[in-house]
Amino acid sequence: MRPVRPTRVAGVSGLVFVLLLLVGAGMPSVPGADDTTAAVRAFYEAHTGVVVAAQVIELLATLPLVVFVLGSARSLLVARPGPLALTGLAMAGAAVMTVVPPLWLCVVASSGAADLVDALALLSDLVDVVLFLTIAAFAGVCAREWLGPLWLRWAALGVAVLCTLRALEILVAGTVLTVVAPVSFLLLVTALSICLLRQRTHVHPQRRSSAPV
Repeated sequence: MRPVRPTRVAGVSGLVFVLLLLVGAGMPSVPGADDTTAAVRAFYEAHTGVVVAAQVIELLATLPLVVFVLGSARSLLVARPGPLALTGLAMAGAAVMTVVPPLWLCVVASSGAADLVDALALLSDLVDVVLFLTIAAFAGVCAREWLGPLWLRWAALGVAVLCTLRALEILVAGTVLTVVAPVSFLLLVTALSICLLRQRTHVHPQRRSSAPV
């Protein structure tokens, strides 16, 4: 048995991340590549303040996300820290990328060239694809490397599938998983954070044969 590294900060950071995203979730969905140039301009002209506030909140949320990821990787609840840290940091980087197109559009929506507005609307979709793929990768690593309850590892695998499907759905302008995929991820982070907060003095790693993947 090894002494457990501090995980309380990681658990609290995960819950703070979820809270911040829930606060920022009240904004309307931004238009994408399938919307007309006029519709994109009208949206950003009418909702500039809300969009900026939501993007700032989402940008701030990446800070506790990084703390959560790195703290989780250092926890004895994770078999191998490297894959979890790598996919988690990639996820945080993708989250930062998602704020760029909307903020840029807030600046150029009224006076920018139509080609620029259309390109930024398309880029807004593409960075969301990257984000959901990195979330899927992180959840998949959790399913394999997390040494917590088996049901949680299966749940992580389900989140990985949902977020992969959501990434593909964005490319075809689908909306079925618009809410389900991100909510499943927030629920996963909440469950992982609670596991970190409840971590006992010592952890006995589970047999690898119990892994869902």
